[in-house]
Amino acid sequence: MRRAARHLAVVASLGAACVACSTLLDLTPPPGAGDAGADAAAAADGGAPGDGGAPGDAGSPGAPDADFTFSDDFELGDLRRWTSTSVSAGDTLAVVDAGAYSGCCALQATTIAGGSSGAGAIETWPTLGAPPVTSGTIAVRERLKVLALSDDTREFAITPAGTGSDIGTGGIGAGSSGGFAWSVLVTDPANPSGDVGNSAATVPGADGQWHCAELVMNVSRSAGALSVFLDGQSVAMATLQTDTTEPAGWTSAQVGLAYSSGTSAANVLLDDVVIALYNDMRPRIHIGCGP
Repeated sequence: MRRAARHLAVVASLGAACVACSTLLDLTPPPGAGDAGADAAAAADGGAPGDGGAPGDAGSPGAPDADFTFSDDFELGDLRRWTSTSVSAGDTLAVVDAGAYSGCCALQATTIAGGSSGAGAIETWPTLGAPPVTSGTIAVRERLKVLALSDDTREFAITPAGTGSDIGTGGIGAGSSGGFAWSVLVTDPANPSGDVGNSAATVPGADGQWHCAELVMNVSRSAGALSVFLDGQSVAMATLQTDTTEPAGWTSAQVGLAYSSGTSAANVLLDDVVIALYNDMRPRIHIGCGP
């Protein structure tokens, strides 16, 4: 299934006057209770009062502290904490001061109809002193509200060093039984026949409510896996077991709308994003949503 010297990228897709922010950019877990940029082992609070956000779990029982965390609650009102952005013509990516899950601000990503495109914020952890990930666990958690959805959109992406990379995706698209479904996918642009993926049972998609969504990748040749957690619970069938190692290691994560098919316009709000790296790769280690 795997090819020599192959580069891989992982994406999770969902197809269907601010005060100083508490985001941390360091190699230790963020401060605990009360920090809106949540701890990697016990992130943020439960659902937003009155907004339909479902409380999630408290992360993996017995999970280790993360070896690296990056978080952003967007309270600075801009994207200065992120390494870079990627926005296609006609699409938008901006911090807005209305409709946030908590605090003043949230990140809004929109893509237009009429062709594939994307709008995302990218964090590259080697720029902050963390090495490329060649084994262990990578987790990306966000508060997510879907306002509009194309039939194939990808809200998360994990990418490796180098160019010509393979792409691994997880997100929500049109479900075969109607509605929307989360899925995870690993693709190789150089060898499309090598794609592997898994789709979930139908779950809430464009319901206009806040959800806690998380993409987790265990990096291993023999026990590699991708999985999606929604509101703290693993999504049925949205797990893919495959070789997830990369020769140059994984170096960045992207949130927003990393990809949209463009069948129709897409519009999402994000808040309280956390990226966590763990040397440990025990199954189901993840950031979680509750205290």
